[in-house]
Amino acid sequence: MQGVHLSASQLCEVLTVVQAADLAVPTLWLKQAMTKIQGSLLKLNLPQSSRALAASVALGYNPPKPWLDTYMQRFRSGLSELNPEGLVDVLRALSTAGVLPSHDWLTDFEKDVGRRFGFIGPVELSSTAFLFANLAHIPSDTWRQRFMSEALKFRVYYTGNEVTQVVWSGVRMGCKPDEQWLEGYVQQMHEQLKNLQAYQIAFTFAALQKLGASFEPAMIDDVLDAYALRLHEAQPSDTALVLVTVARLKHVTSYKWLEDVLDSCQASMLQYDGPELVTLLWSLAQLHHQPGHEWLNIFCEASEGRLAALSGSQLAQLLYGFAQLKWEPPAAWMEGYLRQVRAWLCCRCLWSLVV
Repeated sequence: MQGVHLSASQLCEVLTVVQAADLAVPTLWLKQAMTKIQGSLLKLNLPQSSRALAASVALGYNPPKPWLDTYMQRFRSGLSELNPEGLVDVLRALSTAGVLPSHDWLTDFEKDVGRRFGFIGPVELSSTAFLFANLAHIPSDTWRQRFMSEALKFRVYYTGNEVTQVVWSGVRMGCKPDEQWLEGYVQQMHEQLKNLQAYQIAFTFAALQKLGASFEPAMIDDVLDAYALRLHEAQPSDTALVLVTVARLKHVTSYKWLEDVLDSCQASMLQYDGPELVTLLWSLAQLHHQPGHEWLNIFCEASEGRLAALSGSQLAQLLYGFAQLKWEPPAAWMEGYLRQVRAWLCCRCLWSLVV
């Protein structure tokens, strides 16, 4: 390959294409390409260099520390250039390379942004919060209060995914918004429903509920109707999140809506992981909605092979859900369930002896 004769910008795009095509590339070529890109890192736009980093790591070459140090300078100054998906890809690549931003780096970055509150724009604000949320960095109380104030001011500028970013980040950072903030973002979500994808509806709805928002019944119905229109694109985790949020809000949904959701779940039940299945059954129990025998049998089939991955509380929730629905699982399922409970109790007893 003659890629080293390309410009740094062209190499960034070539690396992205090579990764997408899952092609085998010699390590020496990757090293030469990334070395050439390093010389232009501060001039390239951040999405370009970020795609190159993600592609290089995915292809098996972790750039050396000087490359990453230069990249982090660019990252710090241009964070708002990355969309949420791009940021997640970068963090995944940095994690694989073992060079996620340190606590000290994040604290310094937090202080830098804090000094510029009142001058930064809505995109930089939401991107910074999303970075902290993804890295489980909890800013100071003062920083979070200013973030809430700025986010409320910028609310009307946030559309689609940006609304999801802000409220989800608020949950992850442990923010405690006031009633005005919550009302504003509930209204913004409602106005943006037509622009939100299934996962965005699920995450925004759940995050606002966790932050303490109040929803009028008609508002909840509008959210659920919008989600129903996107069931075809929904992932199991999205549906489980919507159902548990409805259950927590103690909202009485329409029978047709629930049946449509259950039909969608049934078609993809084997794709659900253990915790998602537990959430699904627990939510139905809380909503007092009784699925048919066929649905419950498919549920048992899907969950039987995932029992080993469940915690003690999740195992208890599973049995609670069946009890609330007044349904007895097949004998073979119960045998596997009890075997897993005994294994869990045994582990607990052994652990208590160790500690």
